Amino acid sequence: MDRLKRLSVFLLPSLVGINLLIGCASSNSDRASESTLNRKEVSSNLPQTREIKIQSPSVGTLNKKDINSNLPRTEEIPEEVDREQPETVYNQLVRQYSEDYKSCVESYRAKAKACDVDGVPGETTSKNLNVQLVLDASGSMANQIGGEQKLEIAKDALGNFVNRLPKQANVALRVYGHLGSNLEQDKEKSCAGTELIYNFQPLDRARFTSAIESLQPTGWTPIAASLDRAGTDFRNYNVTTNENVVYLVSDGIETCDGDPIAAAQKLNQSNVKAIVNVIGFDVDSQAAQQLRRIAEVGGGEYLEASTRDELWRIFQEKTGAAWSKYRCVNEEQWKAYRVTNQEQWTRYKCIHEKAWKEYNNIHKAAWTMYNNGELDRQTREYAIETARTKRDNLITEARTERDRTLNEVRTERDSSLNEARNERDEILEDARQERDEGLK
Repeated sequence: MDRLKRLSVFLLPSLVGINLLIGCASSNSDRASESTLNRKEVSSNLPQTREIKIQSPSVGTLNKKDINSNLPRTEEIPEEVDREQPETVYNQLVRQYSEDYKSCVESYRAKAKACDVDGVPGETTSKNLNVQLVLDASGSMANQIGGEQKLEIAKDALGNFVNRLPKQANVALRVYGHLGSNLEQDKEKSCAGTELIYNFQPLDRARFTSAIESLQPTGWTPIAASLDRAGTDFRNYNVTTNENVVYLVSDGIETCDGDPIAAAQKLNQSNVKAIVNVIGFDVDSQAAQQLRRIAEVGGGEYLEASTRDELWRIFQEKTGAAWSKYRCVNEEQWKAYRVTNQEQWTRYKCIHEKAWKEYNNIHKAAWTMYNNGELDRQTREYAIETARTKRDNLITEARTERDRTLNEVRTERDSSLNEARNERDEILEDARQERDEGLK
């Protein structure tokens, strides 16, 4: 829920006008090169990846003088052990000198936190995002702002908005007020006319544009009925595996005798737990009061816009947010990689040291027993060679696990950074194009 609330702070404004961008400061700051966003950008308090140098202990030639005094004396090996059987002797030495490899830290792979569109890291989530736009096409949306019809401004804004949603998000568009007229004799027909004209699916830009461009502002304003029907639209997306959000765009109050506040609360408290965000577009105080209350009980945000100047400011902030998200992704991905790198090297070093310690102890004990005449050369060499093989296998397996995990995290990091960079550049390019169109 918190992630979607933060999402709304960034995305809601894009629903209320054509996406314009003040570009006078972009040449130096907004177009910062990717090279400036690397390890140096990561916060200084992140764990540093230190180089761990591991040296393999040298055994060398061992004789009686080389034997470590803290090794068990040979008479401590039970008499019943058949010292003429190499495997039996080795197994007894392992029981005496084996190391506790389970005490080494578990193999760990840190997961980068997800970054919302405003650049705030949150808990990672595997939930699907489903976004329904509910658009007012009532007669009052035919009014103009600055020589442009309000509905046309809303259409452009919604088209821009859905283009910036995550590519995996499901999008739906429900519209009301587009049937009948705003005359009394058409009230019943218009109030019943809430229609899902683009059903939940990943964005198909051509189909979405075709659906929304056909709308004309004509009728009444059945907000409550539309929110009730939205609950039905979301019925297959329960909150366990989905995050559901509504963006309602309206320029006025309910005019079809419904209770939109109760409808918003019901939708938010249902099993789909949809968050209802509201954008008041060129509204009066009465409409603002109702629309704000709808957002409050719906667990969402309420924002207003009424002038071109406000939109300039909003979309300038949006451009800054595009960079914020990229920096957030950059920092979180590098943090996860560094933590994983440190943990993997710590585990590898622990196994490496224990494997060498076990081998050296068995090596020395085998030589001690041989020098005392308790083992023949063949048994001694069998014990030492078997211990060496175990040592090498343990170290190889630990190294392979370390390298595989680090490669996977490195690949995920680079892929996420490329995706975030592309998303940032697309947003900035769209904003520049819309700015230039607005200046024509």
